[in-house]
Amino acid sequence: MVETSRTIVVDDTVKEREISPVEKLELKRFDTVPVIDKIENRGDTQDPNVKKALEMEKEIDQEINKLVLNRAMSLQEIRARFGRIDVVTLYSGRVIRGAIVSRKASVEIITPSGLISVRANKIRNTRSI
Repeated sequence: MVETSRTIVVDDTVKEREISPVEKLELKRFDTVPVIDKIENRGDTQDPNVKKALEMEKEIDQEINKLVLNRAMSLQEIRARFGRIDVVTLYSGRVIRGAIVSRKASVEIITPSGLISVRANKIRNTRSI
């Protein structure tokens, strides 16, 4: 038996640990999935229950991103999470490696040292590796 808010990790051994905040949000996402009475209604995005579930899923994704982006990650973890490493070269010559998560007036980049915001007009070029 596993206590509430705990999980079991099975690899070479069996270990019990606290569920992480991200895992709690992932479980919350499963709770938002509506029950579909008829298989022919499975793609109906106009259904009020489906609309509500999609909105809640979007909110959960935003919460997960806040949690993930606010913690330090190695370049390997960043690549696993975002599928790429972006190399951002500034006009000053500084090179930033991470994943671009937002492109607006300022570009937000998740790096091993945390989230960095750089004004777009300071960026010479970007490329993905």
